[in-house]
Amino acid sequence: MSQKAYPGLIVGWHPQLGPLIYHGQQGVLLAAGTRSGKGVGFVIPNLLNYPHSVVQLDVKEENFKYTSLYRQRNGQEVYLWAPFSETGHTHCWNVFDAVWQRPEHLQIGDIMSIGDALYPAKVEPRARFFNDNARSLFLGLTLYLRETPGMPVTLGEILRQSSGKGKPIKEYLKGILEARTRTDTDLPPLTWRCLDALNRFLNQPETTLGNVLSTFNAPLQIFTDPVVEAATSKSDFDLADVRKRRMTIYVGIAPGKLAEASAQLLVNLFYSQLVNVNLRELPADNPELKYQCLLLNDEFTAPGKIEIIAQANGYMAGYDLRLATVIQTVAQATEVYGEQGARTLITNHGSHLLYPPREQKDANEYSEMLGYFTAIARSKSRNRGAKSNSTGESESGQKRALMLPQELKEMGQEKLIVTLENCKPIQAEKALFYKHKVFIDRLKEVSPSIAALGEDVMPTKEQLEDAFLTRGEGSIELPQVDFQAYWNASPAQDAAQTDDSRPIEADELAILQASDIANADEILLAMRQVMPEFDEVMALVLRDTPRFDVPQVDDSRPVEPDELSFLQASDFTNEDEITEALCGAMPYFGEVMAILNTAGAIAA
Repeated sequence: MSQKAYPGLIVGWHPQLGPLIYHGQQGVLLAAGTRSGKGVGFVIPNLLNYPHSVVQLDVKEENFKYTSLYRQRNGQEVYLWAPFSETGHTHCWNVFDAVWQRPEHLQIGDIMSIGDALYPAKVEPRARFFNDNARSLFLGLTLYLRETPGMPVTLGEILRQSSGKGKPIKEYLKGILEARTRTDTDLPPLTWRCLDALNRFLNQPETTLGNVLSTFNAPLQIFTDPVVEAATSKSDFDLADVRKRRMTIYVGIAPGKLAEASAQLLVNLFYSQLVNVNLRELPADNPELKYQCLLLNDEFTAPGKIEIIAQANGYMAGYDLRLATVIQTVAQATEVYGEQGARTLITNHGSHLLYPPREQKDANEYSEMLGYFTAIARSKSRNRGAKSNSTGESESGQKRALMLPQELKEMGQEKLIVTLENCKPIQAEKALFYKHKVFIDRLKEVSPSIAALGEDVMPTKEQLEDAFLTRGEGSIELPQVDFQAYWNASPAQDAAQTDDSRPIEADELAILQASDIANADEILLAMRQVMPEFDEVMALVLRDTPRFDVPQVDDSRPVEPDELSFLQASDFTNEDEITEALCGAMPYFGEVMAILNTAGAIAA
């Protein structure tokens, strides 16, 4: 991509020249207090103008409501990932889906990267020990689900597996390992990588095991929320495509949720995969990577420290990942990222936008940042003498701040200063979208009520808020996840998996899976002992076989194999004895047969 081809970011507005656009790969940093116009003067104008891909941290979802439909109508694939949406209106993203698209020999490393985001290695030594073991369990359970046909590979299912399904976790996992080493099961054997990871966990002493399990479960508790589980159960978009296609992904998480550690971890996981999958190839090495992706992070510090951005902000630009970071104060970034981390992050943004500061400390720092110039001071002198009077004039250079702290504070709420590398500071106006016709015309393309005002009429802020925030005229239509299904299934699944010695209730049968029956192998063995022809009978049940009338057989002799293909229940003279024996050996026999009969009816 040539330098001229890089899209630009609107950083301000010049009264005579119009929008000030900053092209290239360098990032833009905006630090300003709340209600200072960051969204209306920087975020929304760029969402209405930036032609390439965008991933936008949209805490209030207001930017989505103003700009999503416009971006979609201009050729973008648009998504809103809102994993805490109380109505279930959200697109979905499952962190594992990108893993399975990779070659098999690379999948272990990708799983470990996810584990590292959940259980970081860079912690104090005692915590590192438990995190290391939690990552082993995470790898083992992920591979177990992947290698078990019919099992979903989601973070919610991994959490359920760690519960032991009503058994102590050690007993539950040992049961899995024993069952998968038998030759009389249809399930494939587990790979040595899966066995190795699970055995590393199982070999811990009992006291250590409990602490490791607590560490393992802590970051996953968020997936007990059925809304979160539904929103992370599949993927509607692939984060690896943001440089291949023009896409916009809004990350909508309410401010109240972002204060929770579990929600912060979920955001970290999302951004970790976004950055990691796009740091694998340089654009110069793959012609498919033809778009720049803007990481437009409004309220950047709200989700806490995003580790991957802290680590990679120095070289992301070379991979066409461009940062546009919005914070309230530099001190806020320092609090979250540390003094050195914040300094590095700020330095790696090529342009800084300075809004009128509120704090004196910020005003002093901005004044120092803008630098000094030599002001020419003129002085006059007059000498009075007995015989004559004389006057003189002199000039001297004096050091003066380009803008004094007080001048910065009095600059005016619609003004800003743009600083750029290798360029003198520029004083300009904020690019407030509601004041400029170019932006309003774009909003009129998607809003009937604003368009109805007339071509040359500028709407008021109240009219804009009514059209976009209240009526939703600028929003794309969103899918609705069926989180209620997860909510309804949870109690029945919990009951079905807690105690294998009790009868299964009728309302549990609808959601019962083979994997939920902890003693499945014991049941099969008992049925084969009671009825030697069990496998042949099951073959008949599970296939659509024509039935023929045959003479009654003598119950004192064994049934011959060639008679099985015609056999019906009415041919058994000792049917009650067989049923009683089966029920005695398998408490669930009646329910299992009900399932089989239902399956047969469906197949028919």
